[in-house]
Amino acid sequence: MNTLKKIREDYEILLRSVPAMVTATFILSVIFMNLFASKEILRTEYFCCNGGLLLSWISFLCMDCICKRFGPKAATKISVLAMVVNVICSIVFWAKYIPADRDVKNEVNKARMSTIITTDARYQDPENGDLYADVKIAKA
Repeated sequence: MNTLKKIREDYEILLRSVPAMVTATFILSVIFMNLFASKEILRTEYFCCNGGLLLSWISFLCMDCICKRFGPKAATKISVLAMVVNVICSIVFWAKYIPADRDVKNEVNKARMSTIITTDARYQDPENGDLYADVKIAKA
């Protein structure tokens, strides 16, 4: 318990000392690097460039500033903080994709069906009797 209190006090002093703009920029750059890493920008036979690579210079610049002014120990602690925030954001983004209740799904499907331009073949869901359709969207 004593060590947790010491770690907390160290982080409080560190976060008061390091400029908030540098810390926030670093944390956001880490989050956005992971989000943009799945977006492919350039692909050749021997080289691939994703969106995270375009943002990596921001995190390196922030870490360099922190390391030069406050030392490598402070930079490591800020990196751990960014990692924890990134994991929390990943959990939130993952939770967004948890399927909803069946009733909510049916309401969404009914709303989608009301916006269909043209339909081809209709069929009925065997479980609950909802009508669905194979969709052909007319091109303008």
